[in-house]
Amino acid sequence: MLYENYETDIPKNNLVKVFSKVTKPLCLLGGWAVYLTVNEAFKKDKGRSYHGSKDIDLGFHFSKNESQESLINSAFNQSIKALEKIGFYSIDFRLVQQYHRETQCVLTEKQARKFPSTIYLIFMLISW
Repeated sequence: MLYENYETDIPKNNLVKVFSKVTKPLCLLGGWAVYLTVNEAFKKDKGRSYHGSKDIDLGFHFSKNESQESLINSAFNQSIKALEKIGFYSIDFRLVQQYHRETQCVLTEKQARKFPSTIYLIFMLISW
């Protein structure tokens, strides 16, 4: 098994919540895009679901000549703000939300520092 069930269940269960909060247009990329595309056929062929992913990758389009104002008002920037309102925070270039490994409850950034063994729900917001 590539991942433990809880590692993919948390992001899978958060897909709808995330999509309801982010500003469109956007594109689902990475493992969940593959999962939604191939899972039905994979399940028929292998007798089990495709493995999914530990993170959610979202893509947003920018043209090369975007103005500062259009970037501030972009779906990308508005989505970051919306995800931060529901408890995500930045680590490097990613937005994360951490969960307690045993209880699978959301941890604040401060709480997560106390638990070395946490689950990350990571959003990589990508522009192209």
